[in-house]
Amino acid sequence: MAGVLACGPEAVLSHRSAADLWGIRRSQGRRIEVSAAARRGHRRPGLTIHSADALGEADLTMLCGIPVTSVPRTLLDLAASLHMDGLRRACREAEVQRLFDLRAVDELLGRSAGRRGVRRLRMVIDDLREPELTRSELEQRFLELCRRAEFPRPRVNMGVSIGAERLEVDFAWPAQRLIVEVDGRRFHDTGFAFERDRRRDQLLALGGWQVIRATWLQLTREGAQLAATVGSLLGP
Repeated sequence: MAGVLACGPEAVLSHRSAADLWGIRRSQGRRIEVSAAARRGHRRPGLTIHSADALGEADLTMLCGIPVTSVPRTLLDLAASLHMDGLRRACREAEVQRLFDLRAVDELLGRSAGRRGVRRLRMVIDDLREPELTRSELEQRFLELCRRAEFPRPRVNMGVSIGAERLEVDFAWPAQRLIVEVDGRRFHDTGFAFERDRRRDQLLALGGWQVIRATWLQLTREGAQLAATVGSLLGP
C-alpha cells in the first residue's frame, strides 16, 4: 500500500506484485511493481513504476483495501515477461482459486491488440477452451482412439456393483479390471461433481478396479500419449 500511495492517487499495484497479492504467483523480487500515470517524475527506491496509460476502468479493482490490477490484466502484464510455463502456472492457479474469468480475459485481449503478451496469453487460454462436445461425442472419440490403437473393444456404459452400490462407468475392460472415464468440464467442473467423482473412484478401487480419467484435452490433442497409457495398463 505504501508503494501505491507513493506514486499518486491513481496508482495501482500491478504486474508481479499484483499477482502476489491475488495469490496466483509468488513474487521473487524485492521491488514493488506499481502502475502509475506516465512520466510521473522520478524513480523511487524499492519501486518499479510502469505506465498506467493503457489501463481502463475494467482493469482496476480493490483487494485487501489496496488498488490493484484485475486478474485478467495482471495475467496480461505477466505474459509480457514470463516464460510460457510460468504463465500457464499462473493461469492454472487463478483457475484453481476461481479467479479466472475466460470471458473477461477474451474481452481484454480484444481491446489490447499490439500489446506485448497478448499472443502468449492467447496461446495459454486456448488450452482452456473446451469444444462444445456432447457426452456421446466424447465417448465416440475415445472409441475411435481404441480402434486406431487396436485395443480390445471396451464395454460401454457398463454397470458395476460395489456392495450395495450400482455404478455405471463409461468404458471398462473387465478382464483387466480397468475403467476409463471421459471427463469434460461441462459435466464435471462443479463442486458437486468433484466430490461425486472422487467417491466413485474410491468405491471402484475397493471393488478392485483401476480407474483413469481421460480429459477432452487428452482426447482432442494428446491422443497418442493417452493411447500409450491405456495400452500399458491393458498389458500385452
